[in-house]
Amino acid sequence: IYALYVMFFPQMVAGPIERPQNMLHQFHDKKYFDSVKFISGLRLMLWGFFKKLVIADRAAIVSDQVFGSPQQYGTLAIVWASIMFAFRIYCDFSGYTDIARGAARMMGFELMVNFKRPYLSCSVTEFWRRWHISLSTWFRDYVYIPLGGNKKQLMRILFNLLITFIISGLWHGADWKFVIWGGLNGMYIALEFLWAKSGFREWKLFLPSWILRIKTFALITFSWIFFAAPDMNRAKISVSNLTDFTHFSADLRQIIQSKDSISAAFFIVLLIIIEILLEKKILLEWFSQKPVYVRWAVYSLVVWCILLFGQFGEKQFIYFVF
Repeated sequence: IYALYVMFFPQMVAGPIERPQNMLHQFHDKKYFDSVKFISGLRLMLWGFFKKLVIADRAAIVSDQVFGSPQQYGTLAIVWASIMFAFRIYCDFSGYTDIARGAARMMGFELMVNFKRPYLSCSVTEFWRRWHISLSTWFRDYVYIPLGGNKKQLMRILFNLLITFIISGLWHGADWKFVIWGGLNGMYIALEFLWAKSGFREWKLFLPSWILRIKTFALITFSWIFFAAPDMNRAKISVSNLTDFTHFSADLRQIIQSKDSISAAFFIVLLIIIEILLEKKILLEWFSQKPVYVRWAVYSLVVWCILLFGQFGEKQFIYFVF
């Protein structure tokens, strides 16, 4: 049983990171074929393949081109590539998780939900409660809390937050760009913690949620630049070129003329609409009430979208390198 738990193939390579208390008892339970779970697992895998092949790998073409040679681009191209990378890494990793969860469900196992629509978060703190939940909770339980968590004095709490995220950056790679990425996110969380402690968080009540979501997305997307750039030198060039407006016309023309940019943007907008409907808990209920021929027509449409618009090169899942 322990060997099966350790080598359970759907999540062995990139997660979610399952705790024994969630998985071990499932290996003791006798499994029977369940057509409902089997179809549900296939549906989840289909959605994962769509996010990976249609959105992530197409957005990767745009982001790789810009961050590979950032000295050739200005503000608009860097911002656009950063947005593309933000959705690339999300659709790539959450797509893998959906495929893993779907494969496990087809065999009668339930893996934890690892992503809960993180780009709809109204704060960075909320984002990290929704993004790669299994790893975030691991760092909370085995790094942040052993350091003292939020049971210490204010300065020590801020230090604990910062060091936890820096260690998280180093976990992704022994490179200064990952240290800066972790430090930025730790600083965001620390500042939000300070703001909450100051008693002035009521100002959020006067702002619509979409403004808070855009603010959070902008902060997170900026930090992703250090993930997207192949090395620290190109990361620094990318950040410095964020204020270079001399290439604006050329950047705009290139974005408009790029089929990959336009198609990736279309499917990203579609993804956002779907996730908003999922967040409001109305899409699945509405879909489940439709006749079986309608549901299977939608499944077929998604399959055709994958076949027609998917990128079938040799782009491995982005988290396989960590």
